[in-house]
Amino acid sequence: MSRVPDKRPEKKPTQPSKDNAWVEGIKTISLSAVLAFGIRTFVAEARYIPSGSMLPTLQINDRLIIDKISYRFFQDP
Repeated sequence: MSRVPDKRPEKKPTQPSKDNAWVEGIKTISLSAVLAFGIRTFVAEARYIPSGSMLPTLQINDRLIIDKISYRFFQDP
């Protein structure tokens, strides 16, 4: 019985093309935008107080993070 040498073509390392880099960049930016929109819409939102309409409880230029999850899941029936 004779053995046939296993001849497989050698794989040459490929360099990423510029088009591929652009596609990856667009995917990254798109995913970031979707996540930012989703978090801001459904989880939390940053706000600041621009005027004295809420004095004395909140001062002018106070910064707040509004929690939106507790209103969705922990309301009294």
